[in-house]
Amino acid sequence: MSRARSGYGSNRGSLNPIQITKYIKKVADQYVNNSTAFVNDTELKITFPNRASVYDIELIAFASGDNAANIKSTWVVGGGTTQITYRNCIGATAASSFAVYDTQMQNRADNLNAVIDYGTDGTYITCIREKFIVSTTSSLSTLQWKWAQNSAVASNTTVYAFSYILAQEIRLFSWGKLWNNINV
Repeated sequence: MSRARSGYGSNRGSLNPIQITKYIKKVADQYVNNSTAFVNDTELKITFPNRASVYDIELIAFASGDNAANIKSTWVVGGGTTQITYRNCIGATAASSFAVYDTQMQNRADNLNAVIDYGTDGTYITCIREKFIVSTTSSLSTLQWKWAQNSAVASNTTVYAFSYILAQEIRLFSWGKLWNNINV
């Protein structure tokens, strides 16, 4: 069983109250073969601390697979987590039959639970980038990245180690409060 590398100690995939940035790195490859059924990524998931806050989330996933298979992506948003912004999705388009390094790219905005498909070409590794902001409540809040082949093909579609999630807590700042504290 592999474990994701975490930016802080052994609380893999969790944020604690003193952390501002969390880095979750995939340490083992994971593959799907001949299936369009979504799988939970074994390592790219987050459990937030039990407190209300706002987080900037960025996923970078490295994947490859047969040109006919491609890869699709979505998120499962657990209780206590609310999407604040659209999910900005950037990656190779699945409509192309060219090498991923020389193909059209998509830059799409959608909801976290929308299915986004990306291109693979059978040779090169493609890069998927998804970025968005969520808020959490004081109850258990989670995010889970899910993926699958876009079309079932009897060959491996792989998400590689070195894929990662960055979760940065956004601290809200008020000039008014600062000014009031200065002019006491």
